[in-house]
Amino acid sequence: MTWYLALGVFISAIALDYADTSNTRAVAEGRDHAAACWSVAMYALGCVGFFSIIKISPYAVIPEACGLYVGSRLAMWHARRKQSRVKQ
Repeated sequence: MTWYLALGVFISAIALDYADTSNTRAVAEGRDHAAACWSVAMYALGCVGFFSIIKISPYAVIPEACGLYVGSRLAMWHARRKQSRVKQ
């Protein structure tokens, strides 16, 4: 596995988990169109990680797991930041 493949998997996993967290928040807030759009994004981004693990290298799990962690933290940080701007 090359470094640019690992970087691509890492970035797509960040985007996937950001989309997952945003989808969950959109469903909780009752925004159906936003939830549907985030769901489509999750499907597309999930294919990147899945095929890189299955077809290219099982070691792609490592950058994907790291990217999922970073993506979740990023999405929650962004959500808290948006809430603090609304309250001000």
